[in-house]
Amino acid sequence: MTTSGRKYVRIALSYGVAGVCLFWVFHDIQPHALAAAMAHIRWWLWILCVGLQFLAYFLVACEWQFLLRPTGRLPLKRATQAVFAGRFANDVLPLQMGYLVRCVLAARWMNASVVSIFPSLIVERLWDGMWLAVGIGLIASLLPLPPDVLRAGKLFGAMVLAGTAVTVLVVLRRKDIGAGRASPMDSPMKTIQRIRMTFGILTGGVRDIADSGLLVPILVLSFLKLGVQAAAFLGFLQAYHLHLPVLAGAAVFLAGYLGTCVPSTPAGTGTFQLFVVAALVVFGVNKSIAAGFALLAFVSITVPLASAGFFALAQSGLQLKELRDQKRF
Repeated sequence: MTTSGRKYVRIALSYGVAGVCLFWVFHDIQPHALAAAMAHIRWWLWILCVGLQFLAYFLVACEWQFLLRPTGRLPLKRATQAVFAGRFANDVLPLQMGYLVRCVLAARWMNASVVSIFPSLIVERLWDGMWLAVGIGLIASLLPLPPDVLRAGKLFGAMVLAGTAVTVLVVLRRKDIGAGRASPMDSPMKTIQRIRMTFGILTGGVRDIADSGLLVPILVLSFLKLGVQAAAFLGFLQAYHLHLPVLAGAAVFLAGYLGTCVPSTPAGTGTFQLFVVAALVVFGVNKSIAAGFALLAFVSITVPLASAGFFALAQSGLQLKELRDQKRF
């Protein structure tokens, strides 16, 4: 299959997954129940929670600044711009391509290679995954969760555990003096040498972050941003008059967060709604009401952040089509 053919297959699969999920969510809803629920939304609280989402992404930028410190200095304004630009790319492209956008922009502004930026995102996603896995584990021990969410949570937890193990091995591993240097080669072994160099830069970057003495503020910011997002989501539930216990609300939030982490559909379209509705139904919420909440929460989280990200990306001068040229780092 040609490169173009594989691309279209990936796109078709991505939107196919979204379509199947959305069909399950909305195929049997009751319009009158949906309309009645939306008629009584407390909009002042809803808008406040949208603002909290912006605060959470500002905290993402603050955390990323610390993670980039071993590589160089990136002003907070630029870090925030790159984070929002990446959010826009994640919302319009499948496979979480927004993280590549962040790396490309940071590399440009820091005069560094793109691959040297990757370790910061590896550690960031590892911390996020750790908090998510811990949260799901705690909630699952206290409350019943949907089987689909539990299975996805176990798979995600296994991936986080594997990633943590690899990271620990990288940090403890003795530095390879020649890992980052290229030696002149005139044979097909150049490709293998480039792979070794890239791997050396990645592992060295993760090790530098671990040795930077900044893990405590990074950990605090990682937890704080997740806490702000959770508070915003619980506020959405209250504004929608879904008065669930705090633990149940936290379970629904973690289910939705897990849905957005699936690297398939843009912005987690379909998977977010599926996981949120499945969790709400377990806690006794009518499916039509749950579907309306999931749809409105998704739009309220995605559209404002994506709009800000669009302007951030436009101001950066980077075009999404340029990502296809990022084959060499």
